[in-house]
Amino acid sequence: MDKHGDFPIEEGLIARDLVFNRPLRRLRIDYCKTLSKPRLVAYLIVRNEEANMPRALDALSRYADSVIVLDNGSTDATVDICKSYPVVELVEYHPEPWHEGNLRNRALTLCRSVGAEWILSLDADEVLEEIIVEEINSLLMPLDPWIDTYAFYLLNFWEGEEYFRVDERWKPTLRIRLFRDRPHYFCGNAPTHVGPNPVNLHWKRVRISSIRLRHWGYCDVDKARAKYDFYTSKNPERDFSWLIDQSNVRLEKYVPGEGSYSIGRLEPPLSARFLRECFLAGRWLRRCHLESAENVMESFVKNCPYAAASRCLRAGYMLGVF
Repeated sequence: MDKHGDFPIEEGLIARDLVFNRPLRRLRIDYCKTLSKPRLVAYLIVRNEEANMPRALDALSRYADSVIVLDNGSTDATVDICKSYPVVELVEYHPEPWHEGNLRNRALTLCRSVGAEWILSLDADEVLEEIIVEEINSLLMPLDPWIDTYAFYLLNFWEGEEYFRVDERWKPTLRIRLFRDRPHYFCGNAPTHVGPNPVNLHWKRVRISSIRLRHWGYCDVDKARAKYDFYTSKNPERDFSWLIDQSNVRLEKYVPGEGSYSIGRLEPPLSARFLRECFLAGRWLRRCHLESAENVMESFVKNCPYAAASRCLRAGYMLGVF
């Protein structure tokens, strides 16, 4: 029993554990239909990616509202390919030496300039599973208002699109790629290995998505060697020999939406704070015995903490606890 009542609150509790889960998916669908979809802007930082750009932009065209491309001095047809896609709103050329921190912070600025509400950060050799097209609205308009960041399992494919690696250094790991933009967010400012997510994210608001991220950046020996040479030249004091070590390769067959590192098509975990608000809303409203919605709202606001009243009522209504 916790201090808020007789409902046990556990961080990470998921919707199927609750008695009011049955109408959850239907309510979520109805809820999403009543709202306008938040604006999703994706950005890519690229250099000589003409082989990967068509696959990446074909996928993004199906669910992103806009794509921003920062080109770091391509000498192939990368820029021309990007400009041929209507979804690409802006291509900015940065031929100066590679500095990942500067490029990522510039990308955030450009995303905000075109009205981004959610930002998706991908590389040209990364593509989310196709189920993202069906589930993007649920991700961008979660029932739980405290969710504003998603992490995806990244699968490193090997020699094609049938198998991904599961050996120690290459096994799927969680990577943050999608987040609700906040004006104060910024990325690190190191020249390499900054990472695509802002360094000042609210980590308690991160949720793991069931959608996986497919990655072809190290899909054969030649590409792994190229990455090794690049990172070694930028950061010679670090050991990157694991990039070219092929002594213990273990593979698993890729099945879309199934298999390892796919947590199923469940609702995202609901935060303890949101569950507490739902419970308080339902417990109070069940005691009211009032007929009109206006009277319910008035009575509820008078008897609940002001700051939480509207959120509790919305949470309780959306989850059907009363």
